[in-house]
Amino acid sequence: MIEIEKQPERVRVVDINELYPDVERMPVSSKLRTYLRQVSLKIAPEKILENNSYLARLVTESSLFLPEMFLDRWVKHWEYQVAIALESIWISSTIDFAVNRENEIIVIDWSGIKSDRIAVAQAYLLSQRLGLKPRNIAVVSLIANPLNEDRRINFIRRLFEDNDFYICQQELNQRLIILTRGEDLNPVPEPEPKFDPLLDIESIPEIAID
Repeated sequence: MIEIEKQPERVRVVDINELYPDVERMPVSSKLRTYLRQVSLKIAPEKILENNSYLARLVTESSLFLPEMFLDRWVKHWEYQVAIALESIWISSTIDFAVNRENEIIVIDWSGIKSDRIAVAQAYLLSQRLGLKPRNIAVVSLIANPLNEDRRINFIRRLFEDNDFYICQQELNQRLIILTRGEDLNPVPEPEPKFDPLLDIESIPEIAID
């Protein structure tokens, strides 16, 4: 009798953005990310800042409030692919981060929003993939300030504790369950019925006919 080899089950991979379709991004500037990447690769053109005063200001503020991106002792990883398995489904993401010799990691959040759940989830994925404690990972979010502010960017650093990543894991599991059921992760609220005075019988005054 011929034995038929059992085929391995197909592994499902979900990008983390699929779990958060309700997150609207407002990045500061794609040119800043490109320039910082060029700095880490030692190929940043010197004259580009002379011809772009706005980018030059962003770079100056970044060097003051995000100095890790300009220091050689911090190794930069751009578009780092990471994936972990949750509930038999692999969650993947692409992350920009810097790490030093003490295994301290800074995840760069380019979303432009103050409380980015995706950035927190990325930090959680990275901690699981690299086997690091939550206290070894921080997220720096770059938020655009109004033009009347002294600074163009507000750099928000977020540190983590064990409970933060536990909450994040529970949320990811819940969203995976909703996704596998085929339900909407960003349901549109049903509009409230408009009040029609013509349908309110009790409010219609009685008319006496002689």
